[in-house]
Amino acid sequence: LSPMHIVTGSSVESQNSWSPTYSVTRERAAHLPPTLLLHASNDATVPASSSCGFLAALSEAGAPASMLDLGDSGHGDFLLDLMLGRDTPAAATLRRAAVPPRCAAGAPKVLA
Repeated sequence: LSPMHIVTGSSVESQNSWSPTYSVTRERAAHLPPTLLLHASNDATVPASSSCGFLAALSEAGAPASMLDLGDSGHGDFLLDLMLGRDTPAAATLRRAAVPPRCAAGAPKVLA
């Protein structure tokens, strides 16, 4: 569970009702595209257990899902690294993951 219930002043139970982790069903999962979760182990905003719980819920519901551990890259810092062209371990991990092997050889052509 995210610590957002502290910020919003709501109860943990109320916060759970907003959480995608507690709303994943087989019916909903059948309509989801493959999902990639990104999480840094030192994220002080959202605990890694939240992403792990969401991954487990997706998997149990039959949704194709995976997760990348971005190490010590904070909460969203890896996005800045990518945008600014910084060469960090997290940015390198994301660059490798950005083009799945099945798409590398025959990527769709962009129509102008």
